[in-house]
Amino acid sequence: MIHDIEQLLDIAENNGIELPEYVREAGLLTPYAVESRYPGYWFEITEDDVAEAIQSAEHTVRWAETELRSSEEV
Repeated sequence: MIHDIEQLLDIAENNGIELPEYVREAGLLTPYAVESRYPGYWFEITEDDVAEAIQSAEHTVRWAETELRSSEEV
């Protein structure tokens, strides 16, 4: 199983899925997955870091939902 979001995004692109830049930026979320699995690995997280991560996650989820709806219509 792959937990590296950058790697997952690369796999998607290598399989013909066009990703907007704001979805590519979701790679910044990978360290959060690592920290939740391996506590103590990360440096201090600021409120700005949290806001950026949440915004990236929300944009990515909205994009994925739109893509899924589009594929259901085909």
